[in-house]
Amino acid sequence: MDFLRGLDQLQTLDPDQIGDRLLSLSQMLKTGYPVRPGVVIPDAMMRMVWEQIVWADKILQDFFYLRLNFSLDQAAQVRSIAQTLQQGILDATLMPEWKDTWEQTIPHFGEQTLLLTPYIWTSLSKKMPIEDIATMLYLPSLSCNAQVEVFWQALKTLWASLFQAQHLYVLQHLELRPEHLHLNVLVQPLRLPQRSGYLKITTSHLFIQSGQEFGQKQQSTIHSDCYVYDRIAENFIELSDTGAKRLDIGAEKQRLSKAALQSMIAIAETVECDRLLTDLTLSWVMNPHTSDPNLQIIGILPDLPLPLEIPPEKRPRTPKTLMEESVKTSLNARHPLGKGVCAAPGSLAARVVVVPDCQTISTEALQGAILVTHHLEPLHLPWLIASAGIICEAGGIASHGAILARELGRPAIVGVQNILKTLETGQWVFLDGNRGEIYAYEAPPPDAEFSHSIPSVFEPSLKDSPYTRTKVLVNVSQISSLGIDSAMAADGVGVIRGEWLWMEQLLELGGSLSRLQLSKPEFKQNFRNALYEMFRAFEPRPVYYRSIDLQVAERKLLVPDLKESVVGDSPVLGLRGSLYHVSNPELLELELRVLKDLQSMGVNNMRLILPFVRSPQEVQFCLTKMADLAIDPHHELPLWIMAEVPSILFGLEKYAQLGIQGILIGMNDFTQLLLGIDRDRPDFEDILTQNQPAILSAIAQLVQKATVLKLPTILCGSITHYPSEWLDRLLNDGLSGVSVEVESVRPTRMAIAQAEARISKARSAARFNVN
Repeated sequence: MDFLRGLDQLQTLDPDQIGDRLLSLSQMLKTGYPVRPGVVIPDAMMRMVWEQIVWADKILQDFFYLRLNFSLDQAAQVRSIAQTLQQGILDATLMPEWKDTWEQTIPHFGEQTLLLTPYIWTSLSKKMPIEDIATMLYLPSLSCNAQVEVFWQALKTLWASLFQAQHLYVLQHLELRPEHLHLNVLVQPLRLPQRSGYLKITTSHLFIQSGQEFGQKQQSTIHSDCYVYDRIAENFIELSDTGAKRLDIGAEKQRLSKAALQSMIAIAETVECDRLLTDLTLSWVMNPHTSDPNLQIIGILPDLPLPLEIPPEKRPRTPKTLMEESVKTSLNARHPLGKGVCAAPGSLAARVVVVPDCQTISTEALQGAILVTHHLEPLHLPWLIASAGIICEAGGIASHGAILARELGRPAIVGVQNILKTLETGQWVFLDGNRGEIYAYEAPPPDAEFSHSIPSVFEPSLKDSPYTRTKVLVNVSQISSLGIDSAMAADGVGVIRGEWLWMEQLLELGGSLSRLQLSKPEFKQNFRNALYEMFRAFEPRPVYYRSIDLQVAERKLLVPDLKESVVGDSPVLGLRGSLYHVSNPELLELELRVLKDLQSMGVNNMRLILPFVRSPQEVQFCLTKMADLAIDPHHELPLWIMAEVPSILFGLEKYAQLGIQGILIGMNDFTQLLLGIDRDRPDFEDILTQNQPAILSAIAQLVQKATVLKLPTILCGSITHYPSEWLDRLLNDGLSGVSVEVESVRPTRMAIAQAEARISKARSAARFNVN
């Protein structure tokens, strides 16, 4: 079979093999439209891969040809089937003949970045004159580099996304079998930098959306702009952050140039003359830095409302309704209701539930909704799990709420001023966690359902990540994280936050954080089982369990009679960490007994970390408790300490004399205490993420001193936004590992691999010069 077919060659094929949109794009290229050339990977290629997969279950072998028959109460089973189907495709091996074909094609592109655009259609589309299958099963494009293995993984990711659970429900609703569904993939070279956007052509208006530049880091100075052109009155309205205004196309003040806007008008007029399609939506790219925009068409999109980042609904509506809502949505979306810090990526359209204090509302009321509250703490885990997205008035990117949202995969924005007064419960909004913006959104019909947006940039498989001598560990505290590929690809777990795992288990019991719940035998059993599952999942890789570090709210629930003067007003400086263990040893003893039980069950990759250590006396207290339970802190359960209080730098020798086995530097607390700022305040965000010489100097001294004392050192926090010299120095000083959040595992490993290569090269050059 032909693995690739040029976009301009599709006219010779049977239309039933192509689909209307891709065929029209091919026709536009051949008749002189400025369409970016490319090649098409046919639907038959995906079917060939499907036939070669060895399915363990006989029903999966015939799945392509079965009529689907699910009920809504079988959601878990449908999700399981979808995950199995998707994983089977993702694990498919690269065929030698396909590899040869692609390697011969790469030089013709002449570009390092490729754009993969899916085109979905059904062979029974003539039986559905109103419903557009591509609208209901909308898949976003992916970008990747041209390397064979990377491209193969991106292609399989597109194929696999076709079989997500909500798509299976759509096929059943339309009474279609999977065999009736077809997917071609258009591959085009992407010259960087390029600005991209969408042009929707109707008989009366043009809707133009201009987004971010490909090949550029996201900057606050680059906005997503929208213009509406009245084809009858021949004037533009610009929809910007400051509102809607009439635009003089010759003024040259708009973000899209006069030449670019006139090019789009000319394309619309030509489309109308050629009678290609009605209500046509085109995607385009252009050069943003020259007087000649060189605007090119890269695709024809299904009839979706603008902005196109909003996920489509599972059930269809008529094209007329979609066209009317595109105007409403584009108008609403250009006026952000609030802006804040991007705490967790992803986007979501949903109703909001506004509550100043989470504990005043039930978790059932948050199902499928966006929680809008003042701030989040580990105590609020049940509400965070129940919600579909998070908006907080307070907090920064390093706050506990932001970290929890990222681990649980909830789109989140924090530090949004006055948002509790701006939004009302029941109001529909579009939460853009990638830009930190919140927009008004037209409420959909009652039966509409939404899901999180699919990431639009593909990263190569973690299995292909380079080897590093320095360990890359992951921070996880929820059992649900064990199913994430990037988490399982780490060299172990750097931090299990004890209090967060406790919250999850208490939630399973249907209780709240209290002494009554903690004293139940079921809690101890659940807690032990959860830890056992996490330790076994990473065996024999090390897993570091950090004992509980409760904040003020949780402490008051656990110890109702605790005096406020003892608690203190600041959660950072109050009774917390290992000092809390000294004051209230009951919880530490519970943790130690559970860890002792796990030892007897054969778990041998455990490490125990004491949090927020202020003095050697606190470490000695814990060692005494371990001795009482006959736990060896040197071999059976190696004892580490968190270096979060900068004073540890000046007394590390005393901790080493007590027999600790290593230190884990907690960047969040260490940084805020060193610089005297609150990490939960969004207005300190820039200071926290800047390259502060004081931070590097203090951490470097700590690593150097630990290396001399033969104590391994792990840095807990992101290192990818710092200069390369920053990481080079720490690795040279003896840093043994870095522990990061789930989404940062691969970029961190890549950064460390590059740093290790630079260090090795420098050392080789030094030896050569000496000789």
